[in-house]
Amino acid sequence: MKLNEKTGCYNMLAQSGKFSNDGHGTLYIQEPPGVQYALSTKEAAHIVAKWLKDKAGFLLFYNDAKALAIDLRESVDIGNEKLAEFQPHYYLACKNGIIDMRMGKLVEHPPNGIYIKNFADFEFREGVSLEGSVWQSFIHTSLNADIRRGKVIPDKVRLLGEFLLNVLCAFPNNKKLMIILGPPHAGKSVVLQFIRGVMRPGSWVPLSLADLTQKIRVYLVENRQAIISDELCCGGVKHLDILKKIIAGEDIIIEAKGEQAIPYKPHAKLLYAANSLPELGERDSGNAFADRLAVLKFPNTLSTAQWDLGLVDKLLKERNVFLSYIVQNIAPAFVQRNFAFTKDNDGEEALRSYKQENDSVKAFIEDAELCDRGEQNEAYLGDVYEAYTKFCKVNMVRPFGARVFRSQLVDMQFSFEKKRLGKDRTSRSCVLGLKLKGSGLIV
Repeated sequence: MKLNEKTGCYNMLAQSGKFSNDGHGTLYIQEPPGVQYALSTKEAAHIVAKWLKDKAGFLLFYNDAKALAIDLRESVDIGNEKLAEFQPHYYLACKNGIIDMRMGKLVEHPPNGIYIKNFADFEFREGVSLEGSVWQSFIHTSLNADIRRGKVIPDKVRLLGEFLLNVLCAFPNNKKLMIILGPPHAGKSVVLQFIRGVMRPGSWVPLSLADLTQKIRVYLVENRQAIISDELCCGGVKHLDILKKIIAGEDIIIEAKGEQAIPYKPHAKLLYAANSLPELGERDSGNAFADRLAVLKFPNTLSTAQWDLGLVDKLLKERNVFLSYIVQNIAPAFVQRNFAFTKDNDGEEALRSYKQENDSVKAFIEDAELCDRGEQNEAYLGDVYEAYTKFCKVNMVRPFGARVFRSQLVDMQFSFEKKRLGKDRTSRSCVLGLKLKGSGLIV
């Protein structure tokens, strides 16, 4: 492309009023009904090429369109630093307008100075009912919930709606990691596929909890609206301090491969589906991590006769009705409660058990009838672990694996040494500072 042609194309794009940047390397395009979309360089190149073709008949090679997109991204002519700010608000753009979640209704336009960046691919309709819908059947089968007209909305359905609204909207961060919990084939992943299907492509990313603790992976949360995944973590979760910051929207360090590490404040909402709550690879002091979890329990395993391989498509066809239903019937109360999630009794019970499990090592060590702490005390690690597993069995909690158990002892300031105790002839790993009382076994 010749210089004068490039200058002419740039001027057309800059003066169109559709493009702006945040002064920090991100390009935005404004689309009806007033939504500002953050664009990757590749995405921007394709949009620039299409816009110039449609408006001026220019046909550009990809590299020329990419160069123009980069110029726009860095241009002071269309800079707007307010776009770099995350603005918590109550508005959501949909196909036929902008919704104010405080009222559960369409509004003509948001207040001046509010930039709408969140879009859901559905058409809002007033006065809808779920009577006879696929959603009604799915909710009844998967959640044992009755949502017929005139019935009080069950807590499980209300919490499901709050999860979806929290992901879709730019609500203030309520510092919760949302988990849909349940056995295999319970319908959990169906919900995740549905929410992905109504979000703008590129606005979410599937990262596990382990991914979020790695600097070269966590950079993928930059400018993302949500993290949506059915993989919590493989093995024990570590670096809980970083996870708690991401959940709470506090500053973290991110680092793309080959680039300099930078501080970043994430605003992505976290939604996961899992068969069980994540096993921890380090001690959760005071249950600080567990307190950040909000759990919705799907109680039923569907039989193969109940499977519907086309269920997601059917639910997406009813997106207008279902999302309009939760906007009108669930959103206003959710906003009024300052985004505090409804309690699901099954989910709360799962959380109580989870907290007991996460504190099981501490509870075992502090049991005066089983353990004695002291500088001169010592015991074989294998014997201590065996006593711990029996302690967990009696108290009906799931024990940690031997590796995690040892790491939690390290967190509690115990040390280890390979040595022989008493008349034993073989050296084994010993816990220093701890002794089992009597045999250390629980009858």
